[in-house]
Amino acid sequence: MYELLSFYPGVGYFLLFILMPIGGTIPLLIAAFLAQRGLLHWKTIILVATLGEIVGDSLWYLLGAFIGKYFLNGQNNFLARKMRLAKKFFDKYHLWAIFLSKFIYGFAQPTLIFTGATSQKFKRVFVTIVFASFVYSVTITSLGYFFSLSISSVHHFLLELALLIVIVILIILVSKFIVRRYLTNYFNNKNNKVLEKHPDR
Repeated sequence: MYELLSFYPGVGYFLLFILMPIGGTIPLLIAAFLAQRGLLHWKTIILVATLGEIVGDSLWYLLGAFIGKYFLNGQNNFLARKMRLAKKFFDKYHLWAIFLSKFIYGFAQPTLIFTGATSQKFKRVFVTIVFASFVYSVTITSLGYFFSLSISSVHHFLLELALLIVIVILIILVSKFIVRRYLTNYFNNKNNKVLEKHPDR
């Protein structure tokens, strides 16, 4: 493999490009380690990985749009009802969801599928895909190339980071739910009682 890449580095870039849409972290780390050993160039890796991510994310979005159009439009369909609930969330947070999912292992493809299935505008989504893909490619390549980390240690680090991000998101969502559901109702009830006692106010 090393001899093949030393003579034909294009093979490595081609493999990286076609593997990025499936799950780019491990291939990207391997490419970064190969670049550290002089077999590939890290700037080219970032370019190829970014292009592969953009193409892959666009295809996942289109798959979601196809699923949403042909399988989730029934009024009484169980999945259709669930998707309408998901749409309320994705209408507000789909851009953040796409960006963060890049760094949460196993979340990127489902997030793009949900984004397409909930009929988010592709132009806005594509801009986020391009930006997120570039940031992701630079970050993972840098971890592998400049810090000489092993694949297992980087993978472990990303899983811990993903867990931390999920916990933070859940805390924010639960906090917003509590504020809206309980505190807002509490203050509204309190104000109503005050108005009942003092109707002139």
